[in-house]
Amino acid sequence: MGGSLLVFTDLDGTLLDADYGFAEAAPALAEIRRRGIPLIPCSSKTRDEVERLRRRLGLADPFIVENGAACCIPEGWRGIPLAEGRREGGCRVIRCGVAYERLRRFLAGPGRALGARGFGDAGVAEIARRTGLPAEEAALARRREASEPFWFEGPERAAELAAAAARRGLAVTRGGRFYHLVGAGVDKGAAVRRLAALIAPHLPAPLRAIGLGDGENDLPLLAAVDRPVLLPRPEGGFVPCDLPGLLRERQGGARGWNAAVLRLLAALDAGPADPRP
Repeated sequence: MGGSLLVFTDLDGTLLDADYGFAEAAPALAEIRRRGIPLIPCSSKTRDEVERLRRRLGLADPFIVENGAACCIPEGWRGIPLAEGRREGGCRVIRCGVAYERLRRFLAGPGRALGARGFGDAGVAEIARRTGLPAEEAALARRREASEPFWFEGPERAAELAAAAARRGLAVTRGGRFYHLVGAGVDKGAAVRRLAALIAPHLPAPLRAIGLGDGENDLPLLAAVDRPVLLPRPEGGFVPCDLPGLLRERQGGARGWNAAVLRLLAALDAGPADPRP
């Protein structure tokens, strides 16, 4: 296979199981590492959360956080000279979203009137209970920069809230456990395209990308790659999606991620045959 390959992946419900483990993805992770393929997390998680997971996964590649609100490229990654973004914590951080304070003002006003509560309204103990994270990691999840996960206390009025947000230059998307409030035009797909455009000139052409996800907020990511892979939701079934070349993996979580990645790598090695099961 000539050129360069990037793998963009959602985390929760995709590479990570419901208990946040990834043991069943070990064979595909090892193969990606052996081939030197960049594995780029693209998550609704915060920068602090993804940094911790990257250490657990043994990753040193760029990553995308808070549903596309920021792209993070480690300083000196593959010798690529970058001037864009700010130096923060050993990375070039390119922010694409609006200030967190602006999101909080909306959620505290129109959002609260519609029964919504966000991470900024909850303590660490409540976030730990709602996410299943240990308290230390729940504290990292609460440290938002440009997105706000939220839920409804009472009947969901998501359509009303999304309309109110749009009138104020904001947007609502839905992940596995929560809704997410972000700036208008911010999504995982826009961040994938921006990151790929930054690094493509420094990598062997042609540049191709695989993308894996399971949720509604992953659909822009899948639309931005050459080989989109949709995994079933933890509760079963797939989010509605009809993209050209879409592969639907039968299994969810780390096991499905592992199977899909190994199948696609083998298919790319073999040539243009369709790798769909």
